[in-house]
Amino acid sequence: MKTLTLTTKQILDMCCFAGIHAQSPCDAPGEEDFLTTEYTISIDQKVQLDDGKTYQGLTIHCTEYPEEGYMPLEEVKEST
Repeated sequence: MKTLTLTTKQILDMCCFAGIHAQSPCDAPGEEDFLTTEYTISIDQKVQLDDGKTYQGLTIHCTEYPEEGYMPLEEVKEST
């Protein structure tokens, strides 16, 4: 399985590059921790959805806390 890990800052930079205006929700002490939080994008990841069905495809999850779950990054059309 292929993965790509990005920090919050890199994701915000990508949004800016794409013309999406995203505001950092943190302007207080600790913002550096927020901006260095890592997220992993996975290709062909198989996950169980909230409805109990299975989805396989492009997903994102918090690298440090994968137990919090994976979010599909594509429209979920068919799940089994």
